[in-house]
Amino acid sequence: MVQRSKIIQIGNSRGVRIPKPMLSRAGLDSEVTLEEREGGIFIRSARPGKLSWEETYKEMAASNEDWSDWTELDITALDED
Repeated sequence: MVQRSKIIQIGNSRGVRIPKPMLSRAGLDSEVTLEEREGGIFIRSARPGKLSWEETYKEMAASNEDWSDWTELDITALDED
């Protein structure tokens, strides 16, 4: 979806009004990350989209999933090219 918005004065800064439905669809809430790119600025949620290794381990441990078949995986075959 493409929508126009004006850049407005906010104190000593400038800002852009983003319609609430657009913010909701993009998953943007209280904090965002701004990334300068050629030709514009990319805005995304500041919330991490991926779990850390520790969080991933905790999620896996809590799931009580059986991972025993992974002990039989031959990872040396993955290194051969």
